[in-house]
Amino acid sequence: MSIVLEKVDLGKIKYLIYSNENKENIDGEFNKGIIDKDVIPGTLPAFLTVEEDKIKIRYHVTDESALSEILKDTIGKSELKYILKVLIDVFLSAEEKNINIKNYLLDKDYVFIDKSNKEIYLIYIPLKDAKEETSVITFIKDIISTIKYDLNEDLYFFVQLHNYLNNEGFTLEGLYKLIDNEPLESIEEREAEKIEEIQEDELDFEEEGTTILGLEEDYGKMATIERVVSGEAVEIYKTEFKIGRDRNTCDFFVDNKSVGRLHAVITKRNEQYYLLDNSSRNGTYLNDKRLNSMREYMIKNGDEIRLSNETLIFKLY
Repeated sequence: MSIVLEKVDLGKIKYLIYSNENKENIDGEFNKGIIDKDVIPGTLPAFLTVEEDKIKIRYHVTDESALSEILKDTIGKSELKYILKVLIDVFLSAEEKNINIKNYLLDKDYVFIDKSNKEIYLIYIPLKDAKEETSVITFIKDIISTIKYDLNEDLYFFVQLHNYLNNEGFTLEGLYKLIDNEPLESIEEREAEKIEEIQEDELDFEEEGTTILGLEEDYGKMATIERVVSGEAVEIYKTEFKIGRDRNTCDFFVDNKSVGRLHAVITKRNEQYYLLDNSSRNGTYLNDKRLNSMREYMIKNGDEIRLSNETLIFKLY
């Protein structure tokens, strides 16, 4: 798709915006929300705003580097295999979930790698009647043919990749087998554990109101939480946003032993945000006042939230 996204840089927060003058151009299934990375792994979370008939979709890219920048440097075997396997997983998973692959922005400037955890994300725009300007296979072939491969590593592997590119029987499944060097297991098997992990979150989303695939309609101001000690800022991108020391459970990971595994939750409801202490041992404080556990307290722009001795600032943009 020949689509240009607006770049917005607020300093600690960066995101891309796709705009469309007519919300009817958005696929009907997604008018109630947009895609979430937990539903299709490797897809950049996005947030929908509806203003009259106009649509804006926001993609948070604060901690991401474009694949085009990464590929300017020399790439080793393990890094190349990782990039290709993640991309193939995204496309095959999307096919199994009947997601239109033509709606992915197959452009190396719009494929991102998270600086902290090295996860790879693609941008998905749910347009009706999207035209495929670059096929998935062409996109994958372009990556392989243009990278600067480290010739000090397994050169035979790289030669195999190039030979397979010119094979008339080239398929994504076949490429996955080649780079994985073992039989390709089904996508259903690879996703089974992930599905179990997100089932609880999906139920929570449904209880919050009109959402589909983990995103919501009429998302108003952007909310962030900033860690004072490091300056790290993260967008509150879910209606139920979990904060704590458990990296696997929480949406905002705080590396502090005095903070509980799931210490507190920020909930968005009716365009308002609420803070809840999840029965933490060391307490949650709002502007220096300790909160009663398991009760919601309304929060506003500039409020100071303290989890034990960890100070956070809540902001609205």
